[in-house]
Amino acid sequence: MIAAGCLHSLAVSTHGQLYGWGFNAFGQIGDGTTTERDTPVKVSLGSWVNGSPKPRLVALFGGLGHSLALLSDGVLLAWGNNLYGQLGDGTGNNSYVAVQVAEPGGTKVAAIAAGGYNGLALSSTHQLRAWGNNADGTLGNGTTTGSNAPVAVTLAPGLRVTGIGGGPFASTLFAIVRKT
Repeated sequence: MIAAGCLHSLAVSTHGQLYGWGFNAFGQIGDGTTTERDTPVKVSLGSWVNGSPKPRLVALFGGLGHSLALLSDGVLLAWGNNLYGQLGDGTGNNSYVAVQVAEPGGTKVAAIAAGGYNGLALSSTHQLRAWGNNADGTLGNGTTTGSNAPVAVTLAPGLRVTGIGGGPFASTLFAIVRKT
């Protein structure tokens, strides 16, 4: 599994170890530093991967200066730049190591995406939440106020989200929907 952010990359080895490299001014590699890395370095996801059974990485996404990782138990982690709340942890503080995105209790995330300054999560019950910069209504909640924690995305009645996406330079996030 691999992911490319704006100027950084992430990859998971066949043994499940996460590696990062590239530009790291905001800690987006997740190795606990802001040192630029021109070769891959191990990234620790901390206590979130120490349980039994050990959750594994199932998805990665890179933003402009932040990164997202989804674990098999539905826990969503983020690290890097948090100027606009794009880590979704309820703060505005950059983090050089993984922090948990503040999804509502009991929410199991099934899919993730990142934009330049925001994040998007699709729950296993097809609920869509977004966080971060919202200057152009990117979060889809009917406002232009940013959020440092996930907020519900407003969908037209009768639509169900089946997939999501974004990109490191994207100022918008997107969802694939179908009529129910």
